[in-house]
Amino acid sequence: MANRKNFFVFVHLFATIPRKGTDFAFGVFQHRIFRRLPHPREAVLKPFIKRANPSSLTGICASGEGLSLARVVRRGSKPPRLELCEFVECQNNDREQRLQETIKRHGLSRGHSIGVMETGSYNLLQVTPPAVPEAEMKEAVRWQIKDLIDYPLAEAVTDLFQVPNIGSRGRPPIAYVVAARLARVKEQARLLKSGRLKVNAIDIPELALRNVAALLPADARGMALLHIGPERGLITVTKNGSLFLTRNVNLGSRKLSALAAETPADSPQPSAQLQDLLESLVLEIQRSLDFFESQFSQPPVGALVVAPTEDDIPGLIPYLDRSLAAAATPLDLAEVMDLPTDDPALLSRCLTAIGAALRIEQATP
Repeated sequence: MANRKNFFVFVHLFATIPRKGTDFAFGVFQHRIFRRLPHPREAVLKPFIKRANPSSLTGICASGEGLSLARVVRRGSKPPRLELCEFVECQNNDREQRLQETIKRHGLSRGHSIGVMETGSYNLLQVTPPAVPEAEMKEAVRWQIKDLIDYPLAEAVTDLFQVPNIGSRGRPPIAYVVAARLARVKEQARLLKSGRLKVNAIDIPELALRNVAALLPADARGMALLHIGPERGLITVTKNGSLFLTRNVNLGSRKLSALAAETPADSPQPSAQLQDLLESLVLEIQRSLDFFESQFSQPPVGALVVAPTEDDIPGLIPYLDRSLAAAATPLDLAEVMDLPTDDPALLSRCLTAIGAALRIEQATP
C-alpha cells in the first residue's frame, strides 16, 4: 500500500578507527536498520537501532575454500585478546550450515560481527574529491565513478574515505571510493545473520589490514604491510591509523612456495623463474613506497612488515630486506595481541578476519 510503512535493511557506509585521541574516517559497508517511507529516493532515513562499541567482535571472511573466523576481545589499555582463530573448510552451498555449526559450538550466537567482502566482489577506486559541500560529497562521488564500474549505479552501494592531506600542500586531495553491488553486500549480511549474529558492518580486506597495521609501533612513522595469500597478495601503506594506498599483487604463496621447494638447498641463488617473481614483487612494493613518498610528500617508509603465509617461502623476508631500502621484518602478532595460536598458516588464513574483528566503531548521535 502506498501509505504503508515497512522496514528494510539499509546499507550505510561509514567507519572510524580512533588512534591516540584522533578519529580518522574510513569507508565500509555498515549494516543498520532504517524505516523506509513510500518513495525511497525522497525518504528521510532515521536509525531504527543503534549499536555502541562492543567489547568483542567476530570477524568472518568467506573464500572459495571456506570461512575464516576470528573473535577479538578489547580490554581497555591491555592488548586485544584473540579468543578464536579458526578456518572452516566448506563450499558455497554449505557455508551457512557450517557457519551455524561453528557459531553454536563456540557459543557466539547473538554476538556482534563484521563480515569481509571477498576480493573481486567490490571496486576500490582512487578519485579526486569534487569541490562540493561535505553534505553533498557522497552523492557527488557516486556520479563521479558511474563510468568506472561495470554495473548500473542504481544497483551500487558506495562510500568514500579521504586520505589525510598531510604534507601535500598545493596538491589536490585524494580519496578512495568503495563500490559494490548491493546484492553482494546483502548476501554477506545474510550469511552472518544465518549464524544468528548481529551484523555490525561489512568491511573490505584493505581496511581490515589497516586495522592490523594500526596496532604496530611502525605505523606511527609510516609502514607497508605485505600479505601474500594462497593465490594473490595485497600491499597496504599506512600511517597513524590512516590507509594511504593499496596495491594488489597477482602472486600467491602456493606458486612461490612450490618454486622455492624446487631450488636446491645448497644453491646460493633462487631459480630463474623464482628470481623473476621475487623481482616483480620487489618492484610492486617499491612502486608503492615511492608513490607514498612523492604523492603525499612523506619521509621514506622505514618498515615493510611481512605477514605470515599459508605456504612456507624460505628466504622471502631476507630477500626483500636486501632488495629494499625499507627494513623487511616478519609480522609478530604476539607482540601486540594475546594469541591462542602461533600457527603461521592459520594466522595467515585468518588475518583479514582478525583485522575485521579489530575494527573500532565511531559513536554516532
